[in-house]
Amino acid sequence: MTDRPLVQFPIAGTQPNRAGKPTARWIAEQAAGSGVFDIKAVDLAETDPPVPAEPGHPSTREYD
Repeated sequence: MTDRPLVQFPIAGTQPNRAGKPTARWIAEQAAGSGVFDIKAVDLAETDPPVPAEPGHPSTREYD
């Protein structure tokens, strides 16, 4: 652990085909490059959200 502040940010998408992880990886790399913060991505799909993940994109309005 360091004396730097910890910045946590969510990976909010929970669909199986989401683009959140690559985006979060890029954000973490950019933020960590400053050396000012400790960075942690929090993946909401791994926290067992109360709403089940739908397989399709929300724009299709097709829900299981």
